[in-house]
Amino acid sequence: MEKVTVKKIYRAIREQQFDDALAMIQSSEKYLHSRGYLGGDDWLQFAAYHGYDELVEKLLAIGFDPKARSELVGKQALAFAASQGHLSTMRRLLDAGAELDVSESVRNPVITATTNGHIDAVKLLIDAGIDLFVAYGEDKSGTALVHALERGENEIANLIVNAMAKQSRRTVEEL
Repeated sequence: MEKVTVKKIYRAIREQQFDDALAMIQSSEKYLHSRGYLGGDDWLQFAAYHGYDELVEKLLAIGFDPKARSELVGKQALAFAASQGHLSTMRRLLDAGAELDVSESVRNPVITATTNGHIDAVKLLIDAGIDLFVAYGEDKSGTALVHALERGENEIANLIVNAMAKQSRRTVEEL
């Protein structure tokens, strides 16, 4: 086998030669933990961003953590998949234990999905139980709802309002 490089792994993934890519990734600890071209994302995050479900499954099977964070902003694979509206990838990651991380706005998968207008991704996250009441910024005015309205995503905003109303009713009933 010729010398493995990160560039060769990326090329194999881009050409959807997932078995070859996986063999190269597993060839060395160095490649199992490489972070590269996309601001410090790991292979699972890269695969999730591109919606490569087959590779996502294979990476999860060899122990990649769906809760791992990218180096640059700390996003998890779920937020990457949500940003591109890859619903089947999102489901796989949720089934594998991905967190609904709302710790920062840049990590919030509802916000990443809304940025690109992926209403079905927002629906999936709401159905999975994501907290829509989290507010960001000094004045705590930055919510997923505000983000949707600012981006002109009125259909997503309506979806969020309705989901927030349902979540509020449940909370009141629990009291």
